[in-house]
Amino acid sequence: MTSADLAAWLLTYAIHSTLLLGIVWLVTSRGLVRSHFVQDVFWKAALVGGLVTATAQTVGGPAWATPLRLASSAVATPGETAAEQPMPMEMPGLTSDASPSVATAAEAAADAGSEPAASPPADTEKPASRARVSLATLLLGAWAAIALVALAGLGIAHARLSRRLGRRESLGPSALRSLLESLCEAAGIRRPIRLTRSEGLASPVALGRSEICVPSAVITDLDAPQQCSVLAHELAHLTRNDPLWLTAACVLERVFFFQPLNRVARRRMQDAAEYLCDDWAVRRTGSGLTMAKSLMKVAEWMQGAPSPVALSGMAENPSQLLARVRRLVEHRSAAPPRLIWPTAGACALLALTAAAVPGVAASVSEIQDPVTPKVTVRPPRPSPSPMVYAEPMPYPTAGMDAKTRRLAKAALAQVDIGGAVKVALDGHDGNSSAEPSDTIGVEALIQALRDSDVGVRRAAAHSLGNLESKRAVPALIAVLGDGDEEVRKNAAWSLGEIEDQRAASPLAALLRDESADVRKTAAWAIGELNLETAPAELIRAMRDANPEVRKTAVWAVSEIGDARAVPDLRALIEDPSPEVRRQAVHALGEIRDAAALQALVAAMESRDADIRRAAAAALGER
Repeated sequence: MTSADLAAWLLTYAIHSTLLLGIVWLVTSRGLVRSHFVQDVFWKAALVGGLVTATAQTVGGPAWATPLRLASSAVATPGETAAEQPMPMEMPGLTSDASPSVATAAEAAADAGSEPAASPPADTEKPASRARVSLATLLLGAWAAIALVALAGLGIAHARLSRRLGRRESLGPSALRSLLESLCEAAGIRRPIRLTRSEGLASPVALGRSEICVPSAVITDLDAPQQCSVLAHELAHLTRNDPLWLTAACVLERVFFFQPLNRVARRRMQDAAEYLCDDWAVRRTGSGLTMAKSLMKVAEWMQGAPSPVALSGMAENPSQLLARVRRLVEHRSAAPPRLIWPTAGACALLALTAAAVPGVAASVSEIQDPVTPKVTVRPPRPSPSPMVYAEPMPYPTAGMDAKTRRLAKAALAQVDIGGAVKVALDGHDGNSSAEPSDTIGVEALIQALRDSDVGVRRAAAHSLGNLESKRAVPALIAVLGDGDEEVRKNAAWSLGEIEDQRAASPLAALLRDESADVRKTAAWAIGELNLETAPAELIRAMRDANPEVRKTAVWAVSEIGDARAVPDLRALIEDPSPEVRRQAVHALGEIRDAAALQALVAAMESRDADIRRAAAAALGER
């Protein structure tokens, strides 16, 4: 398992455990499940369920539980620059043993009818100064370090407990031993139970799977019925394996320290165990009142002697003591229901979580071929996603030269062609050319914009944005009137990536397009142009019928910082869409104008708490 796989498993565990523990907390705290027995089963299932469902989904999650992809990233060492870092690339249709440059060059050569160009030599050796450490490895190292410190703290606490217990004296034949043997015989417990005494102990406790340790006060201060109740309570802990469950819960609590609900689960399990052991003891001894008196006695011994770790003790939780005593005195103990129904419900919850709740999967680009060419690609900014093709689409090749056909195929085969096109063109047709490769790529894609096949036009319009060449601006402006919605949207996106202000007026006119996606992309692109004033069409777009268009237009206005939009932004604080309202408040904070400041102050009186918080944050930044 790679570091990326382990990081993905941890993130999946965090998602699934939060959901499972949150559901159990909700149904138990709201009184939907009152039985302590059912609560105990549900808390245990939720505690370990995250481990089970995360593992099941990581090993082989079902198709309908779509995983979230863990983006691959790397941290350069001091001897490595950003341009030298290998960038992940995916080329659909290529075999795993061929690099993008080699495959594309070979295809170009085949189209031209010549021999494939020789592939560049592979850099098979990596100097130590260029060693890369993935972000997943760094996060895993931090998690492991904190977990080890937490586990060390647990080990120290157990060592302190051992010193406090001192040397435990085994109790031989005695009246107390006889009571324990009779309880074991009545309960059908056949394994030997060790009975010990410790002078450093304040409360009877169950240890491991087969030991009950009592303080000397149990022998000297309690009568026989009370001694029987105490032993029955601790024997119940052993039959339920509570010491082992509490130890496992403490370990999980510290290993997965980032999940605070594990601590809640451990405490609720401990509380439920005490109630259930009280019930078990009452059924074996026949007296709830005697059990209540024993509890009060043990509580007196426990004053000033807190346990350093969670123990299956008789009165380890003083805050729960009053409720337990009242319950015993009022004879409200109950027999446990049949185990099959709570277990079936818990298993159904785990199965549903593993099947339907998405997890996190390591990106396939996390595993890099050491001979993959190194390509410098500018990290993309967050932007509206243009049309994405899952696989190459058919297109006509008549009337195209070899360069145009090859580039159109590559554009259709993958979306992020911008960085790869230069590598692909370096060996086109198997011969050299004095014309720069980026010029060849831009001109070929501009020619593809006029192709009769809509798929070619869509891919070309998008790929020109990745190349970010200003030579493509007139051609992209021309296709803003294309009859295909995706071509118009991709062209608008590319104009936003190129950031040429010549596109401002054509993009503003596109804000009247019949497609909401096109209008949204056009608004985003205008926001990327670094304009001094906002076009009137953009301000009008803040009142668009589509909330996504309104929100994007408001963002674009905030990027421009045009004070003329303040009245419209102030009106949008009451917009039906909460996202538009928050975006409007943010935009008012970005516009350095007295009217915007007054609008933010007025927003502090909004009935929407989110708007008041956003306005307060914006005012704080001002």
